[in-house]
Amino acid sequence: MRLSLFIILCACVTSVMAQSPWVAEKGKGYAQLGFTSIGPYKDLFLSNGNAYPLSNEITDRTLQAYGEYGIGSGTSIIATIPLKILNSGQSLTPSTPVSTGFGDLTTMGNIQIAARHNFINNKIVFSGQLLTELPTAGYDEATGLRGGLDALSFIPTLSVGFSKDKLYEYISAGAAIRTNDYSSEWRLSAEIGYELINRVYIIGVIDIVQNFENGTVVESANQLGTGLYLNNQSYFAYGIKGIVGFTDRIGLSGAFYGAGSGNLVAKSPSINFGIYYKW
Repeated sequence: MRLSLFIILCACVTSVMAQSPWVAEKGKGYAQLGFTSIGPYKDLFLSNGNAYPLSNEITDRTLQAYGEYGIGSGTSIIATIPLKILNSGQSLTPSTPVSTGFGDLTTMGNIQIAARHNFINNKIVFSGQLLTELPTAGYDEATGLRGGLDALSFIPTLSVGFSKDKLYEYISAGAAIRTNDYSSEWRLSAEIGYELINRVYIIGVIDIVQNFENGTVVESANQLGTGLYLNNQSYFAYGIKGIVGFTDRIGLSGAFYGAGSGNLVAKSPSINFGIYYKW
């Protein structure tokens, strides 16, 4: 059950934000190639309930490779490599002073490297994770398109969970501390999943990010026009995921996420697909 939970909780990975407490056994691993699409969209959420209109219609797509490997002693190492495929359409507000150009940008996103360690593995499972997010994302000033935050981030997280028969659930909490004058934030996520039939799972997710708004980074007018990876982002999001295992090693995953509220994040759901292999 422990290994099957590890596979379930790796599937549909779009980021390593939601950290499960289950860890890969020594010599065991998991790899996934995933695709995420957001938009096209024209507005961002604002914390006061209003909309933040963009200068251009934006489409944000990500092709992402994720891997996790157990190195023993209750520890696994994790890496995520995202390729961002971004598009800025024709101007929505040609009379405004923000004159962002339209175009495309394909660039690396923020590469993530993490280590996860299990402290308690009984009826209750308790683990910690330390993730480093690298400032590897590209930026094109002419279009205002950016593939990620221009900051080095350190993200410690603690999580606790349990499983019984076909049901599991966990909750995780952590914080993101960033360089380059970007604001820090705290994070909370919860997940509950159920095995409907053999190797077929349905999962519900809640994610909360609350920014401290303690950064002073200055963003260009063009980046403000496209609204990609702005400072001080917060959100309350929910989602549903599904996993279908064709064999004990290979399967497909899918997910749909929406935001109930937020600040400086897209007013658009995300659709996610992935194919995974475990050994």
